[in-house]
Amino acid sequence: MPLWTILLTSCGQSGGKEERMPIYVTPFYNSEGPQVAVGKHSDDLARANADTIEEMVAAMKAEWDELRPEAMCVAAIRLFDLGLKDEAVYWFYSAQYRGRLFQALCDPDQVGSMLTTTRSIPCL
Repeated sequence: MPLWTILLTSCGQSGGKEERMPIYVTPFYNSEGPQVAVGKHSDDLARANADTIEEMVAAMKAEWDELRPEAMCVAAIRLFDLGLKDEAVYWFYSAQYRGRLFQALCDPDQVGSMLTTTRSIPCL
């Protein structure tokens, strides 16, 4: 059986009831609950439902310059989970771009590795 068939089957609907795929982005997001830990917007993202998510992301867009990539990524997950797939893709790629931009601005000689947690990340 091709992999894409397995993915479509596992992500689709089963018996008329939509099943959510468990998602864990430790320590920022856990689909059970859901539990969100991305700072200022954590509680609102966790409580958002299909009726309130658009208002929530509009509030986040008002603070676009201060948003961290992980908050944007969790917003993308919640949007997708609540059925706003086009908006979710926008937020996902925006988060990915912001994360890559941050990485590009960091001095690779000063960053260290994941094993050296005591070093700060000097950026330009």
